[in-house]
Amino acid sequence: MTERGERINWIDWLKVLVVFGAFVFHAAQPFVLTGWLINYPEHSPVLAIYSGFGYLFGMPLMFFLAGATTWLAVRGRGIGGHTGLRVRRLVLPLVLGLIILSPLQAYVAALASGGPADIGAFPAAYLGSLTFSFSPRWFGEYGYHLWFLAFLLVYVVASIPYLSWLLRQPDASQPLPGNGLSGRSARLLPLAVLLATQAVLRPLAPAYRDWADFFLWLGYFLVGVTALADRRLLVALLEHRRLVLWTMPVVLIMLVPMLSHASPLELEHDPEFSLIGLAYISWRTVVGWLMVLVLIGFGSVYLTARPAVLSWASPRVLPFYVIHHPVVVVVAAALVGVGWGLWATFGAILAVSLAVTLALCLPFGRGRR
Repeated sequence: MTERGERINWIDWLKVLVVFGAFVFHAAQPFVLTGWLINYPEHSPVLAIYSGFGYLFGMPLMFFLAGATTWLAVRGRGIGGHTGLRVRRLVLPLVLGLIILSPLQAYVAALASGGPADIGAFPAAYLGSLTFSFSPRWFGEYGYHLWFLAFLLVYVVASIPYLSWLLRQPDASQPLPGNGLSGRSARLLPLAVLLATQAVLRPLAPAYRDWADFFLWLGYFLVGVTALADRRLLVALLEHRRLVLWTMPVVLIMLVPMLSHASPLELEHDPEFSLIGLAYISWRTVVGWLMVLVLIGFGSVYLTARPAVLSWASPRVLPFYVIHHPVVVVVAAALVGVGWGLWATFGAILAVSLAVTLALCLPFGRGRR
């Protein structure tokens, strides 16, 4: 649902599902190969694969949906009304999160790793350690999961000129002026732009939430805006969803030859301007694009109903996202040392964190339609 705008049920469904997927992703982090705030002594290859694969398309899908709902809300409220509302709804949880949630999570992580237990002095010490750096990674280093709000805020503000131009077009249901895209070209041109930017930026800034990710997700945000502004482009993106789905196994198999030259972590964390490095960058970009097309394609067909659970969950997506991460951190810190075994511990973290997060989200969304 959008603010005073058009309601598209499949978009709301996908927003709920992708944020729940992010919740499962974070609950799995204590058990993956890379380090996290809370770490379990054993690793799960299954959860590592889930996390690694989901990372390739989860955030692209979130920003595509954010772009789509941005256009729908702008068309309903206008540039000023939508931008003001977005800024208020993003800045407040971002600021409060940096002041309250981030020090709490840092303290729990430090305590779990054997750090000092003086919680009274910790917030001031944590906030005093903040040093700004000219990199989007800064938002995640100090805001943890709240980096998403910061990125989205920047995207919304930066896209105001483009959104204003779109609103001046005579009929947003018709193709944009000069836009003759349809069918294959509509699917390939955005992908070509994403491939070009990633080939240049990812070897230079490959870290999570660095400039390569920043511009990748900005691209998906703008594709989401454009696809809802020009419905013919959206239709073209949704076409042949089954064909796209059947191409996925072939694309996934193409990773195998690359693994003979480097491990997945080496390819992801340190790609180079080399044949293998650029091949991997192209592969991960194509996988993300195809998965987004598959999910929006099937969502638009099979997720069209609006049961009561969706009406309840949709306005609580943002509060759920903001609240779930610190809950997972606290619950994981309490349970990783209990000795229940990997899968039992993961299940307990998942169940307890979900119950607590849903309970904390109950007051939100009341009165919104």
